[in-house]
This record gives sequence, C-alpha cells and structure tokens, in this order.
Amino acid sequence: EATGVLMHEIGEHYGIRRLLGDERYRVMLGELRELRSTPEVREAWATVKRNYKLDEDNPSFLREVAAHLVETHPDLPFVRRLVNEIRAFFYQHFGTTMGNRVDANLVRGLAASALRSASEGALPRRPMRFDGTPIPAR
Repeated sequence: EATGVLMHEIGEHYGIRRLLGDERYRVMLGELRELRSTPEVREAWATVKRNYKLDEDNPSFLREVAAHLVETHPDLPFVRRLVNEIRAFFYQHFGTTMGNRVDANLVRGLAASALRSASEGALPRRPMRFDGTPIPAR
C-alpha cells in the first residue's frame, strides 16, 4: 500500500529528529532517561545494552531503546505521545486526508524505522531483531 511505503521512506530518509524538530527530539530523549526505572523501559534498556555495543550516554543507545519500546509496548504513554506527534506531522504536512489514513501501526513502523536510521551507522548493516538474529530479506 502506498501509505505504508511513504511511512517507510519518511522514517528511513527524513528521520526522527527532523520529523519531531530539535527541541521535541531533545525532550523525547530526556523523557526516556527519566523513565529508565519503569519496568518496560528497564527491560528495553537491558535488551539494547545486551545486543548493541553502544555507550548508554550515546544518543544512538537511547534511540534504540525508544525503537524497542515502540515495537514492544505500543500502549506505553511515552510511545503514544510519540505516535501522536508523528500523526500531527502528517496532518501538518499532508493534510487531513493523509492524517486520517495513518493508523497507529503504520506510525509505530515509521517511528521505529526513523529512530533506527538516526543511529548514525552504529547498527549492524543487516537489520537485526533484538535477540541479535538477522531479519530475513524480503
């Protein structure tokens, strides 16, 4: 579907920082640090620490934690706020027709893709699952 392709392309090539804006992007990373003691974030933090060779203070580490949360905890308030902000971007830039066609699953896919692509090459070349196994090519 064209909407899904557009979401992927925006996530991969436009990026989460540009999509949210610099200030909201910094706030998002700060919120994630503050949520570290919650069970869901603690679990995502441990998963990223185990599977990626990134320093915990590295923004790439935090983006991976956020991507993991987007994929595994869609009802978490942090994830819902992120999804709503991405929806707002679509309404602002593409109008209500596109905004109304963008469902939460598409937005979560865009968010995970944008967060990962923003990791500045720190990730493996092949897409990887959080358990460290490669995602098969389509």
